[in-house]
Amino acid sequence: MSPLVVRASSWEHARAPHAQLLAEHAFVRAVEVCAPAIEGSSIDVDVPGAAQHTCWLCDASPVDVAHAAKDGVRAAIRVDSGGGATRPPDDDIACALLPSAQLLVSLGERARKRTCLRGRRVADDCYDVTLEADKVEECAARSPVLHELAHFAIVAPTSGWTPPGGAEKCVPSTRRREVRLREVPPWDEVHAGDAEAAAEAFEAIGVASAGGEADGDVVLETWRADSPLLSPDALESAIGWIRRAVKEHKRSWSCATFWCVVNAPLPTSGAFARPTCTSGEECTRRCFTLVALPDEACIAFCV
Repeated sequence: MSPLVVRASSWEHARAPHAQLLAEHAFVRAVEVCAPAIEGSSIDVDVPGAAQHTCWLCDASPVDVAHAAKDGVRAAIRVDSGGGATRPPDDDIACALLPSAQLLVSLGERARKRTCLRGRRVADDCYDVTLEADKVEECAARSPVLHELAHFAIVAPTSGWTPPGGAEKCVPSTRRREVRLREVPPWDEVHAGDAEAAAEAFEAIGVASAGGEADGDVVLETWRADSPLLSPDALESAIGWIRRAVKEHKRSWSCATFWCVVNAPLPTSGAFARPTCTSGEECTRRCFTLVALPDEACIAFCV
């Protein structure tokens, strides 16, 4: 059976505050739909050109690994440093056996207590990679979404290796609600001017059930350099449908960050070429910031 190959993308993405949230959601979801297809296969984690930043995919203790082995799953997670001066103790590290989806969630809960998988800005010991599922036919057939790249991050182990920049541990913090606008509908299929469809998708993703103060990060993803999402008209439409959704559906968002995650080279002209971000600015109105990564150009607007 073909392995599930994981390769690094621009790890500038991992410097964004939403990267760790995408990490957990995407990886757990991928395993849930792929586990039957990848049992008995290996998951190769390759970080080309960034060997000095190689780190573990997980932080499972020997007890956790034993539980995974007892669960009968034989797939292993392997980290390939790709060569370089600084690397973990072994070139290939069996970080943990890939458990079933249920056990993975349990493992994740334990790992989060040590590495704070969510709730931090990614530093030098956390990196962004992309998940390529097209080489596992059974998996891709189960989830068309996985034909596209899913983001998740990997974190350094808590012991045994000091990552570049020091061994600073993640500091837990309270994350605001995150609303991911990726799957309903596929955003490259939404016409730039179709504000009504976008507003409906905004509602369908679960904002309506949030209740109360729904501050959070809105993540809109595209994986095509020629995506209409990158056009100035699309940006205006995105701003328009957020305003519409907030007003018409009486959203009580006091502030939020609207991340436009672009896993492709960004245009050198137009809206994305005008960085206007103000770091650390307090939200005093219902304000949104439209951000394009990895260049972190953004447009701020209020409703």
